[in-house]
Amino acid sequence: MNKSFGLGVVIALAACSANAAQIVGGTPSFTAVRAQIESAGCSIELDPSCLVQTSLGTSLVEAGSEPRAYGKVRAGFGVNGAYASVSLAQDREAYAESIWSDAFVVHGGSGQATAQITVRLEGALDGLGEPGGPGSNSFYTLFASDSAITCDFDEIACTGNAAIPLIESLSGVQYLSASIEFTYDKPFYLASYLGAEVVGGQTGVADFFNSAHFGISAPVGSTLATGSGTLYEPASSVPEPQSVLMFATGMLVAWRARSKRAGRALPI
Repeated sequence: MNKSFGLGVVIALAACSANAAQIVGGTPSFTAVRAQIESAGCSIELDPSCLVQTSLGTSLVEAGSEPRAYGKVRAGFGVNGAYASVSLAQDREAYAESIWSDAFVVHGGSGQATAQITVRLEGALDGLGEPGGPGSNSFYTLFASDSAITCDFDEIACTGNAAIPLIESLSGVQYLSASIEFTYDKPFYLASYLGAEVVGGQTGVADFFNSAHFGISAPVGSTLATGSGTLYEPASSVPEPQSVLMFATGMLVAWRARSKRAGRALPI
């Protein structure tokens, strides 16, 4: 692949109420990860001391200690992985979040066309989790934009459109697909966001450390260049199950705040 864009990661800290929002991205290609341990039933927006430990990096980090509360997370171009567990004391919450974003340009044609994307998710939830509720949970979403993407770890949101809207309580093996419209020779940007968490003073495990494998296919006869220089597998090489969730690129910016921070239940 032609490496036609700069590679890097920008990590900025911006004030958000009493807590610092952790914003990443803003460059054509980046990877970012965060593992975080918090006190259960405690709002870090109101009381910063509720934040027990946070680790922010670009490829692999961990926070906490097993067996009490632990999170580890990894990110690479085309791959996300997140693991969170709370197993002894029920006074902790564990979070693990993984993001990668890359720039794509398709050559060999003119006008507009469509690229096909498939994401293979694999993992397991052990506990009483449900979307917006206490216990173990996991979530995935994919963003698309015509400009470099910025993501907010605290809001579980990135700039751009929700090409694959947020899906929660992942378990087992699932395949998510999207169709992305593009213009030949003009860059577009994608950001893959995977998270795992155990919250609400409950014990449980959300293990998606070997999850979220991304594939993309451009039209026959065209070539795909990426900002990171990564050679992504074709979407067609990812095995298709009998039922695949299909999503078209939307026009709305996806937004979601954690229930314990926003003070309300999350949408299912």
